[in-house]
Amino acid sequence: MFIKSAGKVLLALVIASGLAFGGTRAEGAKAYTIRIGSISSETIPEIKAAYEFKKDIEKSSNGRIKVEVFPNGALGGDRQMAEAVSLGTLDMVLTTTSALTTYEPKFGILDMPFAFPDAQAAFKAVDGDLGQYLNKKLEQSAGMINLGYMLNGVRHMVNGKRPINSPADLAGLKMRVMESPVYIGLFKALGANPTPMSFTEVYTSLQQKTIDGFEVSANFMVEMKFNEVQKYYSLTGHTVSFLVAAMNKNKFDKLPPDLQKMVASTAHKWFVDYQRNVSLSEDSGYIKQLRSLGMSVNEITPDNHLKFVKAVQPVYSDFEKKLGKEVFALLKKYQ
Repeated sequence: MFIKSAGKVLLALVIASGLAFGGTRAEGAKAYTIRIGSISSETIPEIKAAYEFKKDIEKSSNGRIKVEVFPNGALGGDRQMAEAVSLGTLDMVLTTTSALTTYEPKFGILDMPFAFPDAQAAFKAVDGDLGQYLNKKLEQSAGMINLGYMLNGVRHMVNGKRPINSPADLAGLKMRVMESPVYIGLFKALGANPTPMSFTEVYTSLQQKTIDGFEVSANFMVEMKFNEVQKYYSLTGHTVSFLVAAMNKNKFDKLPPDLQKMVASTAHKWFVDYQRNVSLSEDSGYIKQLRSLGMSVNEITPDNHLKFVKAVQPVYSDFEKKLGKEVFALLKKYQ
């Protein structure tokens, strides 16, 4: 359903990059095109935000900026599109922070399990010192600027075999994880068999039973119709996950100063303020909808939650050595 051949992905990227940011003339003024890629569907908050961003900035710039949005993984998976933005063949990607660990491993700090008590605490972290620190690292290592942290949802575990009530229930399950070292370490610590995989491949892999389950926020469960191929949704809440609106820095720098300011402020308006509000307001409704669609949805008891937290402590010890004490000290300010 979601798999795209390498040839199609390459062709799509070539078409999208084309003269990706090449200026055209409109009534004597130079016009710029910003092409945005995402794996999300049109009903997901970040794509809603992308279309609002398009409408807003095309109007406020008097046509000097044109925006094209490519949802549904039309240009490839998160890592492919992040690479394209880093290389300058795509202008912007709405991607998971996990996909950025290839360029800046310290983004793995946002994947740490049970790092934040709730979404509001996580917002303070990414909008504060921790987020600013990561943004600088991304610019230095990948040539991208982050125009805003979006909420990718509170992530829970889903599979087709049994409810996950405690770490023991994960034993032996082949679980798709994001292509992030922290997620791989997390599921190993919990006794599962982590399988890194592009999100665009997950639905078909579940159909073919090459994986037993995965972990995802409730909105993706509903909007991508994963309830059709999975049975048990367990509210583990193991991470508050983020997306970034990452733009190629060279392309941003080529904009005139007034348009740079306009892009930054309009991106914050839609990708931060709007997207987060929509995501938060929809979350509980999606969980109710999953129940109405026939999924078994279970909550985790306080005692079992502590078992999960205890089981993942080795992940903290391991990654503090790998990522460094500096970034963990920044995280602890918001816990």
